[in-house]
Amino acid sequence: MSTKSSILAIPTTHFMHIILIFVSLCCTYHVVVVVATHDIQATPRPNREALGIAIGGEPISIGGSPAPEMSGSCPPPLPPPAPCPPPPSLPPPTTPPPPSPSPPPPSNPPPSSPPPPLGESRVLKATRVIQQFIKGIDTDKCGLSTKVKHMKNPNLCVNPKFGCAPLPNTKENGLYSFQFNECKIMGKNITLDNFINKLADVSIFHANTNNYGGKIPVLSGLPYLFELDLSNNKYTGKFPMNVLTATKLTFLDLRFNSFVGPVPPELFDLQVLALFINNNQFEHDLPLNMGSTPAAFLTFANNKFTGPIPRSIGQASNTLLEVLFLGNRFSGCLPYEIGLLKKARVFDVSKNVLTGPIPRSFACLGKMEYLVLEKNEFYGPVPEEVCMLPHLTQLKLCDNYFTQVGPECMKLIRKGVLDVRHNCILGLPDQRSPDDCAFFFKRPKTCGDLDNKMHKYMPCKKTTPYLNAEMLIEGVPQPQPSVTYGALSP
Repeated sequence: MSTKSSILAIPTTHFMHIILIFVSLCCTYHVVVVVATHDIQATPRPNREALGIAIGGEPISIGGSPAPEMSGSCPPPLPPPAPCPPPPSLPPPTTPPPPSPSPPPPSNPPPSSPPPPLGESRVLKATRVIQQFIKGIDTDKCGLSTKVKHMKNPNLCVNPKFGCAPLPNTKENGLYSFQFNECKIMGKNITLDNFINKLADVSIFHANTNNYGGKIPVLSGLPYLFELDLSNNKYTGKFPMNVLTATKLTFLDLRFNSFVGPVPPELFDLQVLALFINNNQFEHDLPLNMGSTPAAFLTFANNKFTGPIPRSIGQASNTLLEVLFLGNRFSGCLPYEIGLLKKARVFDVSKNVLTGPIPRSFACLGKMEYLVLEKNEFYGPVPEEVCMLPHLTQLKLCDNYFTQVGPECMKLIRKGVLDVRHNCILGLPDQRSPDDCAFFFKRPKTCGDLDNKMHKYMPCKKTTPYLNAEMLIEGVPQPQPSVTYGALSP
């Protein structure tokens, strides 16, 4: 997948939308304008029930799952504008007024010129900033260096790489949208510094697959910046703290760069709906406040994170839909708090060094579709309650040390939903060797007092009996991958 972009459809009471508003100018003419509206005084916590994301130009949900069910209904359309009142009727004058003397013509009459169009000064100011930036571009695939660069007075409002709309409160036109995805901009010192921070009206800045690097400037002076995509560029160094100064962000995409070190706790205070930081070199433990994020989509895959998954993840039970932790170095046992994610539909912790049994609280993941625990060191029986989750499409447990499956899990194996290859389950084909299993179980294993105590805790209080039956099956059909994790491709 080559093109990466995001489009967030967010209710107008919280975020900047582009809507068509028909304004009737009384008795004279009609004007159609595109208006960017945003209630900057609205509550900072966004409503993510209406979230839609497009990656690669096609509307999808990251993880390939269907969009969550939405509550409520769309607000009614705006009422039509009131008709213009008729002009007042004036009685004819009784006597014609005397003619006014004509003033003498000026010696050098000024040329007549139409008034400047709405918001021209803001658009022109942004245009000058863009032209200065384009001077540093040697080549690109979007025509910036070959077309816009050599235009004396470019009208960027009609260029598909930009977007203009009237601003709230001022009603002046502003350049709000910058679509540089896959432009492959090249040149010396291609950086956001002295560029994006001077675009006072920017709301959407997408720059996937370019050669941006260097410093990301302070973004606190950009009151409308909601979407920032800097993925697949040349950024290095520690987490860019200046990104956190853009407090109105709802979409942040930093994936496929070369950032290193820990991520700051303040990252999880951003009121984002989608947070993609995968495929960098981030390391160390995740901050303990990770669960305070209001994000619906978290993609932390393919970094170097270590330590346990924070227990605070349970705090995101009402918001978190999809979380990708695969390809890291997470260790320890799965906290039972994961079972509190009642709306989650994708949970992937594959390719880590996690251990312990599957907590029975996972039976409370009633919306779960893709539960992926493969290539870790999990062991024990596979809980029958987990195999009875109503929406499971993939339950991938291969390359672990599980020892038992019951009748409900066997049904999923026959359907190709459950994959338990390369475990220690007697009677099933394609399992680990007895020596491998014996060596693993000789090592001491513990999840700590709290995890051991809460292993059988069922927060949703299901009453399904736990079965430990061992079954024999041959010729098990293997499940085919059906989920596309769009964020895992640049």
